[in-house]
Amino acid sequence: MEPLRFELLVWSGNRLLRKICFGIQSIIPHTCGVSQQPEPSVTSALVGDAVERYAAWCHAQGKAERYVAQVTRTLERVCVACGWQTLHDVRGAGPALEDYLTALKATPKTRNNILCAVRAWANWLVRREEIPENPFERIGLTRHFAGPGSRALSPIEMDAMIRVAEEDEAKPAELSRSKSVRSPWYRLSRATGLRALEMQKLRVGNLCLEPGRACVTVPAKVAKGRRVQRIPLADSVLPWLTAYVGRRDPLDLLMLSPRPRKWVLDGDAKAANLGGLGQTIGLHSFRKGFVTALAASGAPMSVTQELARHTDPRLTQAVYVEANLLPLRQAINALAATGYEKSENVELDSGRAADSMATSQQPMPTTQNIPEPRAAARESLATAVVTNSLAGGLAVAGGSGFSCGGLSTEQAQDWARQDSNL
Repeated sequence: MEPLRFELLVWSGNRLLRKICFGIQSIIPHTCGVSQQPEPSVTSALVGDAVERYAAWCHAQGKAERYVAQVTRTLERVCVACGWQTLHDVRGAGPALEDYLTALKATPKTRNNILCAVRAWANWLVRREEIPENPFERIGLTRHFAGPGSRALSPIEMDAMIRVAEEDEAKPAELSRSKSVRSPWYRLSRATGLRALEMQKLRVGNLCLEPGRACVTVPAKVAKGRRVQRIPLADSVLPWLTAYVGRRDPLDLLMLSPRPRKWVLDGDAKAANLGGLGQTIGLHSFRKGFVTALAASGAPMSVTQELARHTDPRLTQAVYVEANLLPLRQAINALAATGYEKSENVELDSGRAADSMATSQQPMPTTQNIPEPRAAARESLATAVVTNSLAGGLAVAGGSGFSCGGLSTEQAQDWARQDSNL
């Protein structure tokens, strides 16, 4: 008689129920007089346990509670939809996940977030040697351009937003558009490029307002990169910051008012006549404008990346620098001022001309020898005269650059690694 096999085809998020089922499975062979089966292999572990262990590992790595909860829900939902019960089912499950993402009625950004979460989980399983390889490595991200992200604001537009916000805040409560005090958020974001969540958690003690050494220190537990970061402050913003901070306790929150809501920013943008460009305006628009103004001022990309606090300069160039705000015409005029178009005084030597004719008859070079257009263009960029902006603290300068706008922030680094054009 064949040994009694008790197969459990149960998927449940309830850990207690799974333990009860495993207890029954271990008792039945003893009661039926059947010898114990060999210990299950690593790949027979339930995916639910693997997800829980991965969540515990994320907690140990210092990941945010909200992020871990979202990743856990995503993985559990995918495992149920694809029918994965054990890690053996995950092996070679790339087509199942790709079909699930294809049939999913969601935005490209949501599908990419799901794929990235499953990939990270599978990579963790590979490192622990619980599965031999990542079956989802070859699944491509859903490419989408011109997404619904907020656009960058120019220095003049940022000034207009601050002006209309302060005018509205000065009105009586019954006449103002909103009771929200948002102009300090606008001013600090324009001067530092801080993220909204970082400004929300900063304390007064994180500011150093000493002239020549003024800076904002973003603690590791507040910064997105989980490392201490310092942003220098221009001397032109010190009078406003000193008046705003006053004599408050260093442990007090820096921002006195809550984060402005989306409809408040929409009202200020409409009052400043900034609509009609196809993209929304949010608090992140000030950060994008800060990074774009740095690039336009002629600052090296390494400096722009450091002030933007990005781990990859390609993320800064592809997502945050908007080409339509760069002074391209000034760069062309500066190039012409160097004598670029004056060729009437150049005399060609006959021998060199003959050499050039002979060279022109040579076979065309292969595509491997042709330099990348964007790399060559980057080497020929010209910078023009720096002019102070109305913002007081940033400068707009002649420089040129390239932008691959439209990619979301979460995808930019992945695209930069996969796409050789970035």
